Amino acid sequence: MQKIIFILLILIQVDTFSQKTEVTIYESNKRIDTKYSNSKIQSKEQANKHWLDLIGKGYLNASIDSLNLNDSLHHKIYIDKGNKIIVDKIISNIPTSIKSEIGFKENLILNKGFSSYKLIELIETTLDYCNNNGHPFALIKLNESKLTGQTIYLDIKLNLGPLITVDSIILPPELTDQKKIIQQIINIQKGDLYNQKLINSISTRIKETPFLTELSYPEYEFINKEINLFINAKNKPANYINGILGVQPQDDGTINITGDANIKFINGLKKGETLSLNWKKMYALSQSLSSKTEFPYLFNSSFGIFNHLDMLKKD
Repeated sequence: MQKIIFILLILIQVDTFSQKTEVTIYESNKRIDTKYSNSKIQSKEQANKHWLDLIGKGYLNASIDSLNLNDSLHHKIYIDKGNKIIVDKIISNIPTSIKSEIGFKENLILNKGFSSYKLIELIETTLDYCNNNGHPFALIKLNESKLTGQTIYLDIKLNLGPLITVDSIILPPELTDQKKIIQQIINIQKGDLYNQKLINSISTRIKETPFLTELSYPEYEFINKEINLFINAKNKPANYINGILGVQPQDDGTINITGDANIKFINGLKKGETLSLNWKKMYALSQSLSSKTEFPYLFNSSFGIFNHLDMLKKD
């Protein structure tokens, strides 16, 4: 009997510890959401999260009025939402060309409810564009912006910083004779505007190239208003010849050659080309031939020649 009582006490304790507390959130005494919590600390975290979300949506005067955490089964959070802040005036020195590229229009914000989420999105989009178009040191300041009552005046100042271009693309000695084709692969040339997105994609482009192996991530250094880009890679062996040849005497006294051969040359001419040939003749009266020729960067341009031939012959 004592053993049964002991087990029941354990089950009751487990159920007590596993039971979650219901958390009700009120805005201006109106119930608007219900969540669940494992502790008072977690309930406080949920209160702070909801409050910060309101601020992000433009309710800058929102505040947590009170927390009722005494009931272990039901916590209550009371929040004063306040009024949403309206954008009364907006001034920015962002160039029209950049505004057009990122889709920024003042009238989409002016006299609308303020949202710090949208403001952060605007700042990030603008700086990303600058970072990929020659201005990696661009900054945005909101120092002159002012909050008055229920309205906000936004003063968005963009400092583009210096225009940065690519001065040199530096390769290991064994790749110097392939500089032009590597520039085509990474899509970066001497004199190009600084583009962080293209720099970040260098490793992926090299890994996708069958005749190159990356030894370490690319690095770059700023010198005045230019960068030197260092690419550490090496050639990857990608050429092979293998096959089997046989001789079959025929009834008429002739000899028939049979076999299976695979030949592949990649970047043998240091032009990024691929030349492959697959030949198979297992019987005297049938044979197949497949060949592929690729010159992807013809005359150091983005144009190329791609040819594929399949032939099956039966006599």
